Amino acid sequence: MARNVRYRGGEIDIVAGDGAVLVFVEVRARTRPGLAGASIDGAKRSKIRLAAQRYLLQQVRGPWPACRFDAVVVEGGAVQWLRSAFDANEE
Repeated sequence: MARNVRYRGGEIDIVAGDGAVLVFVEVRARTRPGLAGASIDGAKRSKIRLAAQRYLLQQVRGPWPACRFDAVVVEGGAVQWLRSAFDANEE
């Protein structure tokens, strides 16, 4: 649906649909194992949630769809898709 959506204070790498669910995807790549997923810390998750909220306000007319936050982690050439990597309401 969209790539590299930027707002003041945050960005979303990929916005996609999975049936009726709107999926916001963070993509992280690192050469050393274990660092890509760990780099999506609380501050980064907050920025992604804020950007997702702004996206919904600007792009969705009517009721907001169910949403999910995924991550694609690339480490040492291996790609892993983490469905529901974090919750929209977590701190």
